[in-house]
Amino acid sequence: MAKQPTPSPLIRTKEVLMILGQNAGNGNGNLGHRLLLGLQKGLIRSQARTAHFSIANREIRKYNWPIPEWVWQLRGGNFALSEDRFYAVIDEFAPPTQAREGELAGLWKVELRELKIHKSEMLRNLNISASSPSSAPIHSKSNIINQCENWLKAEFGKRPSVTKTKTDFERDALKQFSGKLSPAGFRAAWKQAVQTFPNRSKPGRPKGT
Repeated sequence: MAKQPTPSPLIRTKEVLMILGQNAGNGNGNLGHRLLLGLQKGLIRSQARTAHFSIANREIRKYNWPIPEWVWQLRGGNFALSEDRFYAVIDEFAPPTQAREGELAGLWKVELRELKIHKSEMLRNLNISASSPSSAPIHSKSNIINQCENWLKAEFGKRPSVTKTKTDFERDALKQFSGKLSPAGFRAAWKQAVQTFPNRSKPGRPKGT
């Protein structure tokens, strides 16, 4: 039997953004800033699918380049995670050693595209549990149902006296989780949510309120 390939420990920025978004708040502070600090200190490994180095009137390009910490430390660097890139113009009055010698001597601009971040190192340094919802697949059925359940509970808590029907909630939930939540998934989330808010299914109230 052929040996199955080992999954890469590196994840793309789309998953990084999902993890940061799902773990924002709750005393976690600015996760984006903490991620950058981890990269700058060499605590979190990273890679660029393509790295572009502008040197005088020529350019050097590297592929699948492990990003060293000195690049993340460049003054004026812009870590545009949502754009899947990092770029920086070198300070001509204080260029790093790497821009003064070797093949990168004379470097004045660096741009990294299609970034990848080491997942387990990121989770550990941001103090995010690997078993948290953030580590579930983006389109995990159970994860979406749990998200919908939590959303329903939040809605119930915000407007406990509003007589909004189950049908209304379903319509809003399918819009809130467009393309991810099915009507059956909503019903499963509703069943769990009303256990915490039993008044929502009291006899005598409009059906499903």
